[in-house]
Amino acid sequence: MSIPDLPGEGGVTWYHKADETTQAFVRPSTERAELPTQIEFTFFNRSQESTSCGGWDLYKLQEDQWFHIGPYAHDGICENLPAGESESWTIEVAADEMDSNHEDHFPYLGGGHYAAVAGYGHTTSESAALVKFDAPTISVVPTDDVTSESDGDTVTVTVEEWQTESDDGDRGIVTLERAQTADRKMIAEQVMQNRGYRNLLAHMSSDVERVVLRTNKRTADEIVGFDAETRRFQYANQAYRVRRNEP
Repeated sequence: MSIPDLPGEGGVTWYHKADETTQAFVRPSTERAELPTQIEFTFFNRSQESTSCGGWDLYKLQEDQWFHIGPYAHDGICENLPAGESESWTIEVAADEMDSNHEDHFPYLGGGHYAAVAGYGHTTSESAALVKFDAPTISVVPTDDVTSESDGDTVTVTVEEWQTESDDGDRGIVTLERAQTADRKMIAEQVMQNRGYRNLLAHMSSDVERVVLRTNKRTADEIVGFDAETRRFQYANQAYRVRRNEP
């Protein structure tokens, strides 16, 4: 199995390529699992010096490309790991919706190869371990709290928060349309981690030209970006443009 490079610079030390001479690596509690499950990844620093600090991230490998699943933000606390110490990251994963109080949980993951990546390393800037999840292919579906209304080739989707927000400053509107070019590619697992993209793409079909999502400002910011008005992306071999509108 050929493993493409992960995003970023500085190189990656892979667990499946490690041997007795490898001084820093990530070891998974299992390398294959059926979903739902819980997996622990542990980074071991067996070198004679502290490593640089860094957070943990989960990626999925699809069509020879890595796609970031999460977390979307880290807590900002970053400490070097002394020689001889270890650091663990436990995640809960499922193929559908999950009710979890665990800090790092990822629902709606389809089957395939994933990588847990630690921002620690010895001869490289990061260390990673592969794990294979046995699960069905997932589909993009809307959240349970939306209503939709069609008007010709336009679908307007309204989330529950839109109805309850009393101040227009807390509301957000974004419009999804097809485009000719895209800045990045997304897969279903990424879409399903973001309720905004999820509710937009779930209502796009061959006879729909645009989807208007009426939501809250935070969700609109997460779709377009906090300092941007538009964003382009590709999903299922189609390029899209999403833009912010005034409530």
